[in-house]
Amino acid sequence: MALNLSILKPEAGTNLVTNPSLESAATGYTARVGTIARSSTAAAVGAYALSVTPSAATDGGEYYAISLTISTTYTYSAHVKGIINIPYLLAITSTADAVLASTAFTGTGAWQRVAVTYT
Repeated sequence: MALNLSILKPEAGTNLVTNPSLESAATGYTARVGTIARSSTAAAVGAYALSVTPSAATDGGEYYAISLTISTTYTYSAHVKGIINIPYLLAITSTADAVLASTAFTGTGAWQRVAVTYT
């Protein structure tokens, strides 16, 4: 079971993800309890997406690390093609893995645009 992610450049503001389209590589993305791979099987936009295959653990997935500035509002968004009826969490976390902000959603089997905002 793989989860596909397509990260897009934001409509406004500055994109802190230096490799949002995955067209040339999966640079900057790191697996968290499972594996990740660049995939041309299914992409919401462009030719490639990030395929995430979690382990049996409930906290599998991927992350993209960036530094944040105090009192600045950040929004992380992604197109996600999750497995139907499976719960997911898009989160902004600290380096200590504490969840600072999150959005819970359920996979539909189709691409969904999901976002989480944190100040």
